[in-house]
Amino acid sequence: MPDDPLEARVRELEHRLNEMPHFSVSEAKQRFGMEADLGQRIRELEIEKAQLRLDLEKAQFRIQKMAQAPKWLQPAGMIIGLLTLLFFMAIVGASLFGKVIPETGKFPVLIVLALGTALSASFLTGHASVTGQIPFFGDKYPLAVSAGGGFAILILILLIGWKIYL
Repeated sequence: MPDDPLEARVRELEHRLNEMPHFSVSEAKQRFGMEADLGQRIRELEIEKAQLRLDLEKAQFRIQKMAQAPKWLQPAGMIIGLLTLLFFMAIVGASLFGKVIPETGKFPVLIVLALGTALSASFLTGHASVTGQIPFFGDKYPLAVSAGGGFAILILILLIGWKIYL
C-alpha cells in the first residue's frame, strides 16, 4: 500500500527540521568567519525553521483529526443495535402469544439479525476480520478469502445462522 502523502510530508518536515543548524550568530561567526550577511542568513534560517515547525504542527493536527471517528458514528451504532434488539424482543413477545415464524420468514429474520449486528458492530467498534478458504474440488482449497469490518461480521452471522437457524 503506498504511503499516505500527508504522513510522508510530516516525515519530510521532521527530517528537514532535524537537519537545520542549531547555533547563534556569535557561534556562526566563530565557525564560518566574519561574513557581513551571516546574521541575515541565520535570521532567514530561523524564520524557515519556524515555518517548518508550523507546517509540521498543521500536518500532525490534520493526521490526528483524520484518525478520529465522526461524532455521529457511535450513536448511530447504538440506535441500530437498539432497533435490532427491539425487533427480536417483539418476535419473542409474539412467540409468547403463540405466534410462530413461518419457514419462509426465517431467512428475512436472519438477514435482519446479520445486518443489524454488522452495522452496529462496525459503528461501535470499527473493525473485525474473518478469513477462510472455499473448497472447489473436493478437499482442495484453491481460493482463500478474507473480509474486514462490518462485512466480516455480516458474513460470519449469515454463515452461523444458516447452519443453526435455517
